[in-house]
Formats: sequence, structure tokens, C-alpha cells
Amino acid sequence: MLSNRALYFAVHGRPAPRKAPRRRTGRGPARNWKYRGWVRTLPCACHIVEMELGEAGAWSPCFGAVQAAHTVNNGRGSKGSDYSCVPLCAYHHQEYDNGLRSKDLFEADHNISMAGLVARLNHEWFAHSREMK
Repeated sequence: MLSNRALYFAVHGRPAPRKAPRRRTGRGPARNWKYRGWVRTLPCACHIVEMELGEAGAWSPCFGAVQAAHTVNNGRGSKGSDYSCVPLCAYHHQEYDNGLRSKDLFEADHNISMAGLVARLNHEWFAHSREMK
């Protein structure tokens, strides 16, 4: 049995044309360094919840810098949009990303809804950026 390319050559007497390589659109997840910088100025999301609940003695300040933690991953080590970032201290960021526990358990332990927090942060950011224009 002949392959498609061999059959084309037998019929037309010349090699089959190659398909043009697929062009990359260059579009990926949205990136915004200003948004990530703004997220890093906020306090750690885990400690915000502890302060709001008023747990006596449970709140302790974060040690180390607050990081912009991506809550959406597209697989294979790629990150999701920067607009899915939440502020987490280095300790909680590692706890969230290390994969030893599910992200649902992390949210339940710290009484956080990441989707709700992302929506609230996006609302505040875009309202702020509209005022600045």
C-alpha cells in the first residue's frame, strides 16, 4: 500500500507539496507586571482571613515577602493569566503549590475561596485603573 505522498508522486510525477508550518499566534495568557506588582503590595490572603475572623492569637504576621501566586495553571509548567494571581507569603505560596495537598484542602483549611478572591482583586484593580486614566 502506498502512502499519500507516494501516491501523489506516482500520479503527478512530482513530490506532494508540504503543508506550511503552523504559525504561532504569539498569544498566551495575559501578562501584566503592574498588576503582579500591585498584588505583591497586599497582605497575605491567608492572614487577611484570620484577621477578619478575629481568631484570638491565631494571627501571626507573614515572614518574608508576599508573592503573586498564580491560582490557574495550564499544565506542563506553564502559568495561567496574571489576573488569576492572589497575594500569598512565601510559606503559604509553597504550601499551595507543592502538590502535597489538594488546592481544595488548602482553601478549606484557610477558609479562602480563591475564585472569589481573584474576582474581588480584579474588580478592585480595574476600578482603580479606570480612575487613573
